[in-house]
Amino acid sequence: MRVRRIEQDVLRELTEEMLREQTGKRSSNRAACPQCNGPARYRKQSAQALATLFGRVRITRAYFHCPHCQQGFCP
Repeated sequence: MRVRRIEQDVLRELTEEMLREQTGKRSSNRAACPQCNGPARYRKQSAQALATLFGRVRITRAYFHCPHCQQGFCP
C-alpha cells in the first residue's frame, strides 16, 4: 500500500508538471479566434482546476478575447 501511494504521488507530480509545461506557454499576444477566425488579443492568465486520475491539479493558461465576435477563449 505504501508503494502504491508513492507511485500515485509521483504520477500526480509528473502530470502536474506536464500540464503546466503545456499550458504555461504563450508564443505571442495574439491568437486566431476559434469562433470567427478573427484576431484575438491576450488579456490575462486564467486559473483552472482539472480533475485527473491522481487528484485535482490547478493550472494557469493564457486567456484571449476577440473584439469582433466578443468571445473569450483559452487555446
